[in-house]
Amino acid sequence: LLIRLPQIMPAPLDAHAAELIEQLAAEYPLDQIFPSLLAPQLDPSAPPVAQDAALNVLADSMDERFFAGLDVVYPRASADRRARWLAASARFNSPTALEELAKYVRSARGVDRDPAERAFLRAARSMDSLQARAWLLDSGLGHRVAFVRRASLIALGPKFEPIEIAAALSLTRDSDPKVLRTLIPNLSAHPSGAAGKALQE
Repeated sequence: LLIRLPQIMPAPLDAHAAELIEQLAAEYPLDQIFPSLLAPQLDPSAPPVAQDAALNVLADSMDERFFAGLDVVYPRASADRRARWLAASARFNSPTALEELAKYVRSARGVDRDPAERAFLRAARSMDSLQARAWLLDSGLGHRVAFVRRASLIALGPKFEPIEIAAALSLTRDSDPKVLRTLIPNLSAHPSGAAGKALQE
């Protein structure tokens, strides 16, 4: 291993050379290596193998600089690479991951739509922090994209706290029938009298 890190790491051109990035990342603090080792690889002109190595390090470390790097790499990546990085995004247990994945669901077209939707749903269902639940209630249920609203409902499930039920009731007049078909069983299973009354209306 290097005793002193270089000022700028040249972009690796093949998989064998890219392994050096991950080896160095295992030996040095991430904040120390990011400017010289990772950031140069997160450039639109960097070889795909270099971009992937840098994103691998950030994803494995659950470092949210991953998302800024993904924004740079994503537009020119192949469909397979896009799907792989969307799946990696779903491993982050944070509102940032939900926000970023919702953005990709909104912009997805063609072959990108299914991987983006699957990644968002997987992320939403695996979140266990209060901050993530707050995002699902506030931003997820109110999102302009129907899939995000529906996936947020699925993730939240029928166990709304009393203080949260108003957020679910706001969807009783949703324009998307799939959202309504997801909402009604959740509200029906809820012991809240307000939920039952809303369904009767």
